Amino acid sequence: MPGNLIEELTMYKESGIKPNFSEIARRYGMDRHTVASHWRAEGCVPSDGRAFRAGSFDGHLDEIAAKGLLPGVTKKGIHEWLLHRYPDEGLAGYNAFTYFMRRNGIAIGPASGPEPHPRFETPPGLQLQFDWKEGIRMADRNGEVCEFNAYSATLGYSRRHVFIRSNTLTTDDLVRCMYETIVRIGGVPREWLTDNMSALVTVRGGRRTRWRPSATCASWRRRWATSPGSGRSRPRRW
Repeated sequence: MPGNLIEELTMYKESGIKPNFSEIARRYGMDRHTVASHWRAEGCVPSDGRAFRAGSFDGHLDEIAAKGLLPGVTKKGIHEWLLHRYPDEGLAGYNAFTYFMRRNGIAIGPASGPEPHPRFETPPGLQLQFDWKEGIRMADRNGEVCEFNAYSATLGYSRRHVFIRSNTLTTDDLVRCMYETIVRIGGVPREWLTDNMSALVTVRGGRRTRWRPSATCASWRRRWATSPGSGRSRPRRW
């Protein structure tokens, strides 16, 4: 609203004179009822009559506030719950509901946030899990495709990862990757877990046979004082 209109109406009020609203409205290019509203507001912005009207969600303020404290709840979920619970009340739409929550300071979820918890509950140096990613295909800038396998190892406590490239999946490849893992991390975890040992083969006399872990892991324990295990729910000791 033009400031000149407010100043003019203030001058009329201080002089004790009631102005001609129609004549002032013509000069300012507005409706005379708008001029009269500013006159009655005494220099303030006149109310449009909706500010003090009760909203459709006002009667459910306590319910909405209680639902907002539930873990995992969303504004959309609360709104849909209200529409389902009170289908005959003509509740407003979702945009009006979000404005209602902001106006009343209703937050979603507990104020303190979710309780923090460790990602993995193993002490340092106890456990390492390793696996194979087979048949990885990558193309260089000339379009030549290279296929290889990748050995992946992850420490249970720090979640540090070790990745090693391997062209084949043999017992020698496994032992080489495990040795290189020890060198990289600078220590030997007590337990080594895996679930993909059936992919390994042993090449002897030109023949490929499935890897038998007993002899290899016995040698491993004697050298590194560690316990390879299985990634099943009850670890199998070799």
